[in-house]
Amino acid sequence: VNTHAEALQAWVAAHQLLAALAMVALYITLLSLSFPVGIILAVVAGVLFGTLLGTLLIWLSAIISAWLVFRMARGLLYGRIQRHFKAPIRRLKPEFEENGIYYLLALRLSYILPFFLVNLTLGSLPIKARLYLITTTIGLLPGTLLYAWLGQSLSEIERFGDLLTARIFLIFLLIGALALLPVVIKKYRKKS
Repeated sequence: VNTHAEALQAWVAAHQLLAALAMVALYITLLSLSFPVGIILAVVAGVLFGTLLGTLLIWLSAIISAWLVFRMARGLLYGRIQRHFKAPIRRLKPEFEENGIYYLLALRLSYILPFFLVNLTLGSLPIKARLYLITTTIGLLPGTLLYAWLGQSLSEIERFGDLLTARIFLIFLLIGALALLPVVIKKYRKKS
């Protein structure tokens, strides 16, 4: 990427609207079809558009593609999942109704599970669409910002492996754990 970054950046600067629309269309298409390329495209967006515009383009694209997959799963899988996993879902439903926002934020903020898997799974569970959309919108922003920033920083990095460090993974893990903290506190208070 670094070898051709200047030429690509010059083309993007000359055709910014076309390049932005192409990035959005590519991201929405590939992730709606469940290709696991979200992180790569976020890094590329950082290289081509910089941290702020790259984040904005990928964040909006991620929200749209997540919503499309959620709605598809809700339409195609919801009934089947409800029938096959009736008892576990019945047990989980009150928990999700009470603490769903925390669980959904933890899934979005942890970045451990693949994007498409989270979208398909949540679309097939009894989760309110509005809650899904709000937590997706909030939860996708930190990771998108980080990956776009990493993309912009590529010119300072000697090799791609330097981007994916244990420290970055630990940060995502801690963010996800923090999102679960209110649920743990709430459960602890109920017991005491």
